[in-house]
Amino acid sequence: MVVDDEPDMSLVVKMSLEHAGYRANAFTSPAQALKHFKLNADRYGLVISDIRMPEMNGMELVAGIREFDASIPVILMSAFVTASDVDPGLNVAGLLEKPISREKLVKTVSKYIQITAK
Repeated sequence: MVVDDEPDMSLVVKMSLEHAGYRANAFTSPAQALKHFKLNADRYGLVISDIRMPEMNGMELVAGIREFDASIPVILMSAFVTASDVDPGLNVAGLLEKPISREKLVKTVSKYIQITAK
């Protein structure tokens, strides 16, 4: 799951992951993403979310996700926040600094999700 209020960014991350062989759903609304996650948590192996979003920030989104799945890896993205700014109680797997290269994105995701042969 990819969540970023900037449509271009969510689409680029989604397409980069799909190009590397992953399946991804992208959302520009964290509230819609959380609602979808609650109904489909078993379909996800990883969540990637921007931190700064207007209706709900990434840390609030993670807190909502943690109510349904305490163990799913979550990677936050930001151009402005450092790891020390992230609440350690949210158990965030990583922080990617924007702008993110496709190579770094795929390398980070591959730590948490392995592509299986069809």
